[in-house]
Amino acid sequence: MTTQFNFWDEVIDFWYNGGTMWNRNASTKHKTIHTIEANCTGCKVCIKKCPRRVLDMTGDARNTRVFVRMPDKCDACGKCVAACKFNALSIVNSS
Repeated sequence: MTTQFNFWDEVIDFWYNGGTMWNRNASTKHKTIHTIEANCTGCKVCIKKCPRRVLDMTGDARNTRVFVRMPDKCDACGKCVAACKFNALSIVNSS
């Protein structure tokens, strides 16, 4: 899967985050997204909802799942978790 880079989305993210595009919030820097593989159907709703574009798909035709492609850029905002109706994602402590 290829993800297109949209310059204006990045500019808006930069402005919205107060000029700190990829710096993680202090309250979420020790948290990450965990995938519950048995629940993931590969519908990609979470990927579309991620404002940082850090999620991606992996696996073969029978067994696909979401994973965090760039964990250092994920701010654990929870938008992907809220979008998943199969409860396949959760926010966990990364320590």
